[in-house]
Amino acid sequence: MVSLKNLIDGFKKFRKAHYASNKTVFEKLAKSQKPNTLIIACSDSRVDPAILSSSNLGEIFVVRNVANIIPEYQSKQKSFDSTIAALEFAVNILPIKNIIILGHSGCAGVKSIVNYNNKLKNFKFLNYWLENGQKIKNLIKKNKVKEIDLESFSEKEMIKMSVNNVKKYPWIKKKMKNNQIMVLGWYFNIKECALYQFDTKNNSYKKIKT
Repeated sequence: MVSLKNLIDGFKKFRKAHYASNKTVFEKLAKSQKPNTLIIACSDSRVDPAILSSSNLGEIFVVRNVANIIPEYQSKQKSFDSTIAALEFAVNILPIKNIIILGHSGCAGVKSIVNYNNKLKNFKFLNYWLENGQKIKNLIKKNKVKEIDLESFSEKEMIKMSVNNVKKYPWIKKKMKNNQIMVLGWYFNIKECALYQFDTKNNSYKKIKT
């Protein structure tokens, strides 16, 4: 359990370790940010992109939501979606070269979508958001996924779905065509503390060597 005191003490520790010897870095960061990587990750407290990648301030632009979902592109977007707004800003304003969809094991959001965890079924706004991932159910039926493989299959398919969706946004599609941007899918296995990358050619996940 983290108390407010722990958080404040943590900031003091951070400032002591980084500020005094890097004042010029902070002066530059105060003027602008120039991250070349955008990571779209789950909101889960166990999957912090900056911590997992050992990144410093200003190095990665992070967007987080429940189940690391990128909704399908719609030319007439009606809903107020902060994920899409952040995506549009990052790709068009910042020097983004890499987009990474980061999912993980034990994702409660994905579990809620496929109905093998109904704890979240009565949450109105959450379930409205999770409707964006309903295609996962059809894939489970199509592939006749066994109960023992259901969790891992669903989580990995969610990443693949978001990867495919993000590639269809016009401003990303254009940059991909010009080889200005690359889209990747990563899966973090919490128990193993292992990272897997989706291989589009072989339609499979490969463990990143450590």
